[in-house]
Order: sequence, then C-alpha cells, then structure tokens
Amino acid sequence: MLQSGMKICTRCTQPKPEAEFRKSTRGPLSSWCRECERDYQRNLYAKNPQRIRQRAKTWRAKYGAKYSAIRKAQREKYYAAEIARKYKFPKEEALRLLKTEGSHCKACRTPFDLTKPLLRRSLDHCHKTGKIRGFLCSRCNTVAGMVNDDIELLSKIADYLKRCTTS
Repeated sequence: MLQSGMKICTRCTQPKPEAEFRKSTRGPLSSWCRECERDYQRNLYAKNPQRIRQRAKTWRAKYGAKYSAIRKAQREKYYAAEIARKYKFPKEEALRLLKTEGSHCKACRTPFDLTKPLLRRSLDHCHKTGKIRGFLCSRCNTVAGMVNDDIELLSKIADYLKRCTTS
C-alpha cells in the first residue's frame, strides 16, 4: 500500500512524493516524475537537436508575439504577487503601490525603464524593520544598500564629490 502524498512513476516505477510530479494538462499530476521527464527530453534533444530547435523556432514565429503581449500585460500582476510573497504584504496593497508609486524612482525621480539595467524598478525596504519604503531605480537602491542606509556616510560622500568636482 502506498503512503498518502506518494505516487509511483510509470516510467521508473519508483514511489516518489507527489511534489516530484508536475501538474498535467490532462489531469491532476503527470504520470512520469520530473526526473524521468527531464531525462526523456534530454535524450530526445540529443538524438535530433536540429528538429527540436526548428520546432521551437516555428512555435515562436506562430505564437511568440501573442505570448509576449500576454506576459507584458501581466507583468505588473506577477510583480505584485512576488512582492506580496517576498515581503508578506497583501497582494492588493502591492498592486496599489505599483499603480501609485511604480512609475518613477522616489530618490532621483527618473522614470523606470525595463530595457536599461540601472533604471529597472526595485522595491526598497528597511532591512532592520522590513518596512517597505517605496520603489527606487536599481542604481539608487544599490547605493542605499552599499552604504547600509547610513545618512552620515552618504553626506560625507556627497561632500567629497562636491570638493572634487569644484577643484
């Protein structure tokens, strides 16, 4: 008798936890464990890599734009879900925060731009209290993190830069 939460893989015939099986499109769980599925896909690719690449290229040509648009439309929703999970924050509150404060950096006021790494949106929070402070661009968030949110150190660096640029 099989324990609760276990399932037998029909390929390797080993009993494994249900977490080792992905959700199937036709039923609750796939009949093969993830390891067997991965091995099968690797062997299939090794036998004929050109065929697999061509199928992927054909799929991208046919459906790529459609799914790209869907991903782009749902980007905010998934980012809000990530914020909610990561910072134990209500999802609705995360969505509201994104809509009200998610367009410009709170520090330098530069608009966010996903195509430029330094201008991507980062959620700034206090590492001591866990309190969310708002969205910063990656550049400002990195600077704040590198100085450990030390205002005096930032002030000293600003003074140094003023002295060096006016000389």
